[in-house]
Amino acid sequence: MALKKLDDDAPDFYSSITEVKTKKPMKPTGVFHGYPRFWYSRRGEDDIKFILSRMRVIPESLKVEVSDEYERLFFSGSDGRELANKYLHETAVKYR
Repeated sequence: MALKKLDDDAPDFYSSITEVKTKKPMKPTGVFHGYPRFWYSRRGEDDIKFILSRMRVIPESLKVEVSDEYERLFFSGSDGRELANKYLHETAVKYR
């Protein structure tokens, strides 16, 4: 296949890419903002009802922090699901 020679002033692929400059971090938005994004779900068994019932009693100001910790524990290893659910339950009990 013959390649066409480009002019010296022809733009390259990288010249159109510009760096995004924002002074403040982007805040995620959506229906489940402040809730864990990951949970156990297999063959009709899942933890979403448990999570939603516990997150309901946690104050709005703490939901993001609690959900981040839930996700960190959830991915921490083989017993991560158990640790995450225990943490969420114990945290929710404080605010009942």
